[in-house]
Amino acid sequence: MSMAKKLFGSFRPNTFNKDHYPAFSRSLEEQFLQTLLTNTMSNTFYADQNELLSDAEQLHQEMANINPNFMAKAILFARNEGFMRLQPLFGLAVLSIYRPDLFAKIFLLVVRIPSDLSDFLMILKGMGRGEGGRAVKRQVNRFLSGVSEYWAIKYNGRGRGYSLGDAIATAHPKPEDLKQQALFRYLRGLKANLALLPQVEALENLKLASTEEEQIAWIERGKLPYETVTGAIKPSKAVWEALLYQMPTFALLRHMNALQRAGVLEDKRNLDYVVNRITDEQALKKAKIMPFRLATAFRQVDQPELRDALREAAELRSITYLNSEKRRQFSLISPAR
Repeated sequence: MSMAKKLFGSFRPNTFNKDHYPAFSRSLEEQFLQTLLTNTMSNTFYADQNELLSDAEQLHQEMANINPNFMAKAILFARNEGFMRLQPLFGLAVLSIYRPDLFAKIFLLVVRIPSDLSDFLMILKGMGRGEGGRAVKRQVNRFLSGVSEYWAIKYNGRGRGYSLGDAIATAHPKPEDLKQQALFRYLRGLKANLALLPQVEALENLKLASTEEEQIAWIERGKLPYETVTGAIKPSKAVWEALLYQMPTFALLRHMNALQRAGVLEDKRNLDYVVNRITDEQALKKAKIMPFRLATAFRQVDQPELRDALREAAELRSITYLNSEKRRQFSLISPAR
């Protein structure tokens, strides 16, 4: 090999990593995508949370200043295709400063569920921006106008810092009708007409139910999600069985161990139902189940039928996931055809 080829025949390192070894720097767009899609801001071997937070904030600000249109597109991609939350919400908060118009355009596509809104408001507060100003409040009001009874009973806990009631007290949305007025009052902990809110009424009556039959009746009448039921009462085997047939696929995987411990899966009818659900390729795809979720469930159960079904589900989901990854790889930075 000639000396010229050895010295100039390939790219040379142009930066150093955190361990001070030679490395290659990426373009700003690539760095931004990498941060959105891989950086959860948890402690790592090389950096702690504060350092990662500072680096991420600097990158968000630089991208918002240089290429806000790409930033908005990347945030949407990371939230909806990459299934990330915290970094896209952080980027959204920064974008609201530099480009309120783009912020407004993508807000409801990034802040999709109440826990997103709670974390977004916490990020604003942590940035020293208080409630974010009128531009932010307008978007928060747009989100709150779509709050349902289901969201009200599932997401109004106060563990995340901002509950839906806190958001209502902050943004002061105007209710569109008597039902929404009752819902807003309930979320704020005020006296409300629960006759207008049948699902909320079912949850409140579940808390007061004294027999297993009453509990199951209110669960079925209100079609109450498992999170609210397990938060309101200690489920018996019969209650878990009632919940089984209205659980989403993701919830079914998360609670497979609890269903097994409660003895629900000793019934062949229930076991067959679970096996059929978790090997339904379309249901797995629709629920956006990541392959590692199936591996976690596999470690938590010991019934051979369940383990075989989870192996099959993992194979189905891995093939679907890899194919979808190939289709969208580099879609943000590839030129339009």
